[in-house]
Amino acid sequence: NNYTLGFLLNDVGMSKVPSFILSKTTQLLPDDRDKIHKHVLTGAQVAHKLELMQQDIKAACLEHHERLDGSGYPQKIKGDRMTRMGQICSVADSFAAMIQKRSSAAAKGPLQAAKELMEDAQHYEKHYSAALYTALVTGEFGKGV
Repeated sequence: NNYTLGFLLNDVGMSKVPSFILSKTTQLLPDDRDKIHKHVLTGAQVAHKLELMQQDIKAACLEHHERLDGSGYPQKIKGDRMTRMGQICSVADSFAAMIQKRSSAAAKGPLQAAKELMEDAQHYEKHYSAALYTALVTGEFGKGV
């Protein structure tokens, strides 16, 4: 379905960001940050070339770095201007980043990461972040997929 494809494709644009930028352990230069921010649009272009521009897939590609308070990128949209898919993908993408070791941060445990997202109602839709946390606590995460 389109939600599944959206989750799989939301970060496809990162494949076009040079690996030397992704593996940097020092602060990113403005040009590096610009290349990373452009992955959102690149992902949408890839989906378009694959003729996969249904609304949910487009929203997943374009909105997974948006935040409810408008502090995200690339459109700086806020609140209910974000689609449902964009709100879900922003939680999922942040969760995935938080639980993996990166050059700039240590990995967090899944429960700790989900709890932090749930407590950050300024940036993340509470309904979706709470659902993730509950699924982890109850052991329902990943069942039925």
